Amino acid sequence: GNHLDASKATYERALSSTTASAENRWAATYGLAETERRFRTLVEYAADGIGLLDDRGVVLYMSPGGERTLGFAPGELVGRSAAELTHPEDAHLLTAPAPGETRTRVVRVRHAGDGAWRWIETTNTNLTHEFSIRAYVASFRDVTKRVEAEQLLRRSEANFRALIERAPTLILVHRDGVVRYVNPAAATSLGYDSSSEIVGKPVMDLVHPDDRAAVRARMDHTTRAGGGAPGVVRMKHRDGKYIATEGEGVLLDFD
Repeated sequence: GNHLDASKATYERALSSTTASAENRWAATYGLAETERRFRTLVEYAADGIGLLDDRGVVLYMSPGGERTLGFAPGELVGRSAAELTHPEDAHLLTAPAPGETRTRVVRVRHAGDGAWRWIETTNTNLTHEFSIRAYVASFRDVTKRVEAEQLLRRSEANFRALIERAPTLILVHRDGVVRYVNPAAATSLGYDSSSEIVGKPVMDLVHPDDRAAVRARMDHTTRAGGGAPGVVRMKHRDGKYIATEGEGVLLDFD
């Protein structure tokens, strides 16, 4: 009787253990499936493009967001090389990162819909060493508007600098009491061969001692109000003499 009871108890423990193990495996499998489902949903509905590429740069998978960004129909990108879509002048930027490494680049990619070149910011991670992935993971987005705005700003800044460089009027920029920029007309008017001879000097060293209080007052007003009325100030020539100038202060960002 005792032997049967012991065997029954052992069987029940084994059955309980087997049942618990099966439940754990089911829970783990269900949890993994649920995680994969959530991940796939995130990828499928992400606005940014997400793609998988092999070691030749051939597309293995492309998310719907990526297809929309580049103007391709579902599945149309699979099997195509990323290099053939990239502007020839940017092809040298498509160097593969080392295993585990991530690189971010901005390149031009031709849109399949209108044929125009779009600026695409792409972040590529080499996960070819990861058994479950074995591919390069690329996430990308269209940054055409941002790049074009940056280009426009650079052109505007270049035009502005060219304008003040060629302006016949004296232009002097100072910050924290020190001269930061002088255009050629100002340097010539003050008797200097180069603007660099003035840059770095205390701005008040160029002002007649009797005019300094008024200049400081106008500078304070410009700082508060962003600008001020024109005023006459005597500025020191390189030969030690003073020349009368009429100046107007404007508050601006200058680098």
